[in-house]
Amino acid sequence: QNKAQAVHRVELEQLAAQCPRLNIHLCDSSQGKRITLNMIKEAIDFDLKKASISFCGPTKLRKTLQDWFKSESVPARRFHYEVFEIRSGIGINPIIKWAVNLLLIRFPRIKQVWTKLPF
Repeated sequence: QNKAQAVHRVELEQLAAQCPRLNIHLCDSSQGKRITLNMIKEAIDFDLKKASISFCGPTKLRKTLQDWFKSESVPARRFHYEVFEIRSGIGINPIIKWAVNLLLIRFPRIKQVWTKLPF
């Protein structure tokens, strides 16, 4: 995304203005930029091992960040994240189908009741 599309950018910038230790750095992916470990290291003026890192985002990026920080000897206890998958593109229908199939495997007589599934 570009800077204008960054979620809660204005609120974060206002908060950073009030908290001198909070710095906001945006990486404009609309310009083909991707965050790198070097970008992170250049953006801070302290030892990365002492950072407290909070992350909310896609699993693949989280795992990449964890690998980067591990390579820099950042203790795992300093990396905090939220786990969510609802927006992963899986959707609810495949999950329902999986659950129904599991149910049909465990209780085969249900097949007599459900001759055709609604999806």
